[in-house]
Amino acid sequence: MLRRSVLLAAAIAAVAAALLVPQVIASREARTGALTFSAVQHPVAGVEPLYLRAQFGDHHGQAVIGYAVRPGESNTVLPPGVSRLPGPGEAVVSPGLEALLLSHDGDALRPLFPMGVVSLIAEDGLAEDGELRYYVGDRTVGRDNAVYEFGAPTSPAPSWPFEVVAALASVLGIASLIRTLPMWSWRMFGAQAQR
Repeated sequence: MLRRSVLLAAAIAAVAAALLVPQVIASREARTGALTFSAVQHPVAGVEPLYLRAQFGDHHGQAVIGYAVRPGESNTVLPPGVSRLPGPGEAVVSPGLEALLLSHDGDALRPLFPMGVVSLIAEDGLAEDGELRYYVGDRTVGRDNAVYEFGAPTSPAPSWPFEVVAALASVLGIASLIRTLPMWSWRMFGAQAQR
């Protein structure tokens, strides 16, 4: 009987987890969409562009996503999750990259940031947890890749109406009860009949 209760609890937990999957996927897609940009966009009134150069790499099989950045004159657009742009040689890094830099494994990456890390990228500036991402200030970045805004227009993630999700959860819950109820009653009444 205890085994049936455990199985029922596991089934309910699995249904609850399955109902959360679309929300997790939509959240990740929204964060990834916020990080997108196209270089040499149309100017935006009152906003100076951020000039950047991609510096993608790899550290023991994990992607390192980096950008050398040079701000415009004033009121420069900021990448998502970045509270201030780094000065020349300074870096703004993801928490995952900061942890790596503080470990012995980060020896090869430290020379990329001669003036050190000045800030961390917030969660809304990362596509996923543990991501190795950085922005490093560099005066030599040319004006070829001017970014006036971050974030691509995204279509809303398809979602099921609440009623459909609730009905599905109810049907699965009732079906599991119907399946186990005869076994429970047989055991209860069978034990009483044997006495």
